[in-house]
Amino acid sequence: MYITDIVKQLSESSIRYGNLDYCRLDKVVDILTDLSKKCVKWSEDDFRAVALNKKGDEWDLWYCKERFGEALHAMIDKHDASVGINWDTIEYYLDMYCKIKSEPLKL
Repeated sequence: MYITDIVKQLSESSIRYGNLDYCRLDKVVDILTDLSKKCVKWSEDDFRAVALNKKGDEWDLWYCKERFGEALHAMIDKHDASVGINWDTIEYYLDMYCKIKSEPLKL
């Protein structure tokens, strides 16, 4: 479902009050809840899981967790829709955006 579909559904269930349109909150919640059940979700936690899998408990010496959000957004914006996103894709963006350097930091 695209945002235009959500907007259309919301506008069809709007309550007219004066010159303003108000959408019923329960309708918004129902639509978004239904939508969330039908989509594939990737999150910053997935980047942490890949980092942990690659480097073990000391993953944070190799990767900057503050960059996980940036990497996630870049991955979603730049992915090839004909291929999709998988764990290898996350690993690629983890290394491209979050890797501190080739060697871990010495503390």
